[in-house]
Amino acid sequence: MPSQDEAQLFSRIEDLIYDYFDAKHTGVLCLVITTQGMREFIVYSITDAVADLTGSLSQHFPAYDTQHYVEQDREWDVYKQWDL
Repeated sequence: MPSQDEAQLFSRIEDLIYDYFDAKHTGVLCLVITTQGMREFIVYSITDAVADLTGSLSQHFPAYDTQHYVEQDREWDVYKQWDL
């Protein structure tokens, strides 16, 4: 698990991702998965144009390796795997 300082930083990143999609009305942040040294944010979006978000996160948080990938999941299968 991340330290308290890192958890606060991750919370800021999560807020930025949420705000980005909320402002554009193009997607929803639906899952945040924390594993060994990595945090994954799962977003369902009507667009795959998120390079500007990734670039902005890289600039604001240069100590972290910010990546994104896009795949179709019309049935929300990834989300359903974690739906408790």
